[in-house]
Amino acid sequence: MNNDKKKVLYLGLDPSRYPEKVTHYPIIRTVPRPFDSKEIVRAFANFDCYTHLIFTSRTAVSILQEQNLSFEKKVLIAVGKATAGLLERVDFVAQDERAEGIVELLKQLDLREAHLFWPHSALSRPVIRNFLEAAGIRYTDCILYDTFPNRLEPIPSLDEFDEIVFTSPSTINAFLDLFGSFPKDKILTAIGSVTENKLEKKRKSHEKVYATQTAI
Repeated sequence: MNNDKKKVLYLGLDPSRYPEKVTHYPIIRTVPRPFDSKEIVRAFANFDCYTHLIFTSRTAVSILQEQNLSFEKKVLIAVGKATAGLLERVDFVAQDERAEGIVELLKQLDLREAHLFWPHSALSRPVIRNFLEAAGIRYTDCILYDTFPNRLEPIPSLDEFDEIVFTSPSTINAFLDLFGSFPKDKILTAIGSVTENKLEKKRKSHEKVYATQTAI
């Protein structure tokens, strides 16, 4: 296939860093939780006491920046270059762009006197929290935003595309909610190993359902 003519449907929030020309259909949306909610008020009441900030998404960075909080005396830790790129400065960047990458980075730091703060999505995996608790490291985390399916009109016709790009497990779930199944004649691309694993599991489960239905 000639890549110049390949038509790509990108389902994530921000296609600006994708290396190919795409049609952007943001199949998910993020919604910040109210900053007057009890959990967030309680978490941010101690913001000056936090020594390290952990950012595992660009959305979390953007929401905190909108609050005009000072990061000046904080150690800033980000997962991957894309998230780090939104910060004016960053102290540590996990090259493994997963929660596991953050954990491996934290293992290298002296955190005996630290108080870490991790603002994140409601859908974040508990990998970081589990590590901090097991290691006895002082931390505070809070759910900063929720992720929802985003059904925008007009819904794209999959017949017009050669490739579909998934950027997170939530884009996979939202795609299946909207379209019902994966097309068999398209290239399905997952960004990141967590998304790739999710896509593989969902494809296998849908193939089993299809095989069962055709056998009946």
